[in-house]
Amino acid sequence: MSDMNETINGLLRGSFDLHVHAFPDGTIFNLPRRMNAVQTVEEAHKAGMAGLVLKAHEFLTAPLVSTLAPQFPDLQLVGAIALNKTVGGLNPEVVEAAVRLGARMVWMPTFHAHLYSMERLKQPGISLLDHTGRLLPAVMDILAVIQGHGAVLNTGHISPEEVRVLVPEALRRNIKTVITHGTFRVPLEDMRSLAQNGAFVEHAFHNTLGNGRFPEMADIIKAVGISQSIISSDFGGAYDPPPVEGMRMFIASLLRLGFQDREIERMGKVNPKGLFS
Repeated sequence: MSDMNETINGLLRGSFDLHVHAFPDGTIFNLPRRMNAVQTVEEAHKAGMAGLVLKAHEFLTAPLVSTLAPQFPDLQLVGAIALNKTVGGLNPEVVEAAVRLGARMVWMPTFHAHLYSMERLKQPGISLLDHTGRLLPAVMDILAVIQGHGAVLNTGHISPEEVRVLVPEALRRNIKTVITHGTFRVPLEDMRSLAQNGAFVEHAFHNTLGNGRFPEMADIIKAVGISQSIISSDFGGAYDPPPVEGMRMFIASLLRLGFQDREIERMGKVNPKGLFS
């Protein structure tokens, strides 16, 4: 094994992927998946990863995690919920039930977020703001639930305008907050400002797959700052490499562009693990 392979595998061991998909996630939105959750977790365990967040666009993954976790005691599995219409949308009672069942991460709407839904599904979706630009009462109640249970907030696929309102309110409440897919979804100046105030920005390797945009992502990571950046795969699709390979590819690509081991460890190990400490 070459020294570079040893370096890459060493950085992969102990990494924590916040954004992993597995069957049956994607069924409703016609997103075929490569592996089921058991296979996905087994691969991560074999690679010596520290943890995974199982994300589903349609359902709560906490019960799945509670079933799998005892079989993989060395791997931290995190259950989550995305507030799409399939779970009731912006429903504080659903979020309360989810966190009581073990969910530690809450995404705002993804496929049913208004901007994303109009772009992809060609139909109106869920908005977080009222006609005055303020957060809806239901969103405020959801933030209170997240705060009360020490869960982590992800912004999902909401618009930059919604991010600008939601994230400062979450940070004001001392909620650990991640800007989902921040790299190419949110203007750089917004990301930098929110990161300076404590938000983390997720950079998902999937967003660069096959489009040549990885150097641009690397520049954005540097501009946002290593200390507030998190790298993830967002893999699991039928046409993608496995999620573990996605993280390996991300690490290798960062090394190729001159990122230091300690910088990659901060973004792939320290920062994501810290969300759940």
